[in-house]
Amino acid sequence: MYKRQIDDYLSCPLKYRLRHQAHVPTPPHHALVFGNALHQAVALGNGRRMRGQTVEANDLEAALEAHWRNEGFLSREHETARFEAGTKALQRFADDSGQADDAIIAVEQPFSVRIGEDRVRGRYDAVRQTDAGVVITDYKSGDMRDPARARQRARSSLQLQLYALAWEAEHETGPDAVELHFLEGDVVGTVTPTRKQLDKARERVETAAAGIGAGAFEATPGYPACDWCPYRRVCPAAA
Repeated sequence: MYKRQIDDYLSCPLKYRLRHQAHVPTPPHHALVFGNALHQAVALGNGRRMRGQTVEANDLEAALEAHWRNEGFLSREHETARFEAGTKALQRFADDSGQADDAIIAVEQPFSVRIGEDRVRGRYDAVRQTDAGVVITDYKSGDMRDPARARQRARSSLQLQLYALAWEAEHETGPDAVELHFLEGDVVGTVTPTRKQLDKARERVETAAAGIGAGAFEATPGYPACDWCPYRRVCPAAA
């Protein structure tokens, strides 16, 4: 299973079936366009840092533009505003990269590990070697500005817990920390998952695998999952 499949099944089994089995197409959404283009630009910057090269804001903006798609935006003005927000986030990222004293040791590195009886696949956005040890970073495009809320998001993130489990499976020891880096808001939430949290994450992987194997795809409508679901308009159970 891929990490996204686990997330989708636990969010709503019917969403998993529509996306990963029925392959029901969804209309483009501006948040996905923005997030993907920003993600690609950051990966370029981190790759250059890993090779000992300077990260230039102009190059990151060019990558943002190369991966940009003018689909799903509310208006031309909305698209322009979002592109400008992306360039500002990348300028800060380039400035921070020039002052960083850590080392990037992996960028977009895939993993495929056994978690319990199940194989889980995914990729780390970035892995850094810092004075505090190994830190796995997942980049988010959201405009998060509250450090306490960012830490809470990181603490409850199944995605980060799966990263920690995957790193542990590969290296026989977990990372020293995992973090969510919210690019637009320039806020980072950093945590060290507890053994209790990681055990719970294993259970959630088992739950998803068992449900998928049993063909259990009943909808689990509710807030906020339905509000963000791309299948809301075609789902008879949408709340």
